[in-house]
Order: sequence, then structure tokens, then C-alpha cells
Amino acid sequence: MLKIPNPLKMPISEQQPRITKIERPTPGKRLNPLKLSMIQPYRTVAKNNPNVTEDLKSRLLVLQKRVKEWKATNNV
Repeated sequence: MLKIPNPLKMPISEQQPRITKIERPTPGKRLNPLKLSMIQPYRTVAKNNPNVTEDLKSRLLVLQKRVKEWKATNNV
């Protein structure tokens, strides 16, 4: 069988210095997308937003209740 050399496992000669690349974040780059929720929490309950009308609040609460019931019956 033909062996293909792995450049990562090959020994580095003493004459060549090891180069370590440090990646620094740029202003437009996200560091960790998982920590985005800590910065701006997501609101799901209608009671938190004072700009929502009473009709929309009641519709949202009914939908949230139906989703909870659906999840409970379907074992999601």
C-alpha cells in the first residue's frame, strides 16, 4: 500500500522556525455566535413588550398555549 506523508506529522527541521498564526478578530467579525443570546435576550412573551396591542397580545398568548399543548401531545 502506498503511504501518503502527512505534513502535520513530519518533523520540522531545526533551521526552519515554527510560525504560529494568531487570528485577531476584525471589527465586522463575530467572536462566538453562541454568545449572541447573552448580549440581546430574545423575548417570547407578549407581556414584555408595551407597544403590542391587546388584540395581538391575546392572539400571541393563544398561539403560545396551542404550541405548548401540541408539543406535549407530540412528545417533541
